[in-house]
Amino acid sequence: GNMLEEALSKAKCDKEARERGLLAERTEFRVLEDEAASDELREEELRRELSAERNRAHEARCVAATLLEQRRRVSEEADEALRRCSGAGLPLESRWRGRLAVGRDDDDDDVLRGRSDQLAAAARSCALMEDTLEHRLAAVHEQVREAEGAHARTLLELREERREHQRLRARTLLRG
Repeated sequence: GNMLEEALSKAKCDKEARERGLLAERTEFRVLEDEAASDELREEELRRELSAERNRAHEARCVAATLLEQRRRVSEEADEALRRCSGAGLPLESRWRGRLAVGRDDDDDDVLRGRSDQLAAAARSCALMEDTLEHRLAAVHEQVREAEGAHARTLLELREERREHQRLRARTLLRG
C-alpha cells in the first residue's frame, strides 16, 4: 500500500503541476490576445492618422499651388503696371518738350504745366502702385514659404507615423 500511496501522491502532484502550467498558458494566451487586440486598435488608429496626414499634405500642396499661382498673377500685374508707367510717361513728356521748344502761347504753357503736373501725379501713382505690388508680392512669397514649411513638417510627421505603423505591424506579426 505504501507504493500505491506514493504513486497516488506523485500523480496528484503531477496533475496539480499540469493544472498550474495549463492555467499559466491560458493566462499568457489571454494576455497575448489582449495585446493583439490592443495592437489592432492602435494600428487602426494609425491608419486613421495616416489618412488624416495624407489629407493635410494634399491640402498643403493645394495651398502651395494656389499661392504660387497668386504669386505669378501678382508678378504679372506688377510687370504690366511697370510697362504702363514707363510706356505712358515718356511719349507724353517728349511731346510736351517738343511743344515747349516751338514756343506756344501762355495757354499752351498752362496746358503743358497741367499735363506736366498730371505726369508727375501719374509717376507718383505708378511708384505707389509699384510699392503696393511689391508688398503684395512679398506677402505672397511669405505665404508660399509658410505653406512650404508646413508641407515639409507634415511630410516629416507622415514619415514618422509610417515608421511607427510599420514597427507596430512587425511587432504584431512577431507575436502572431
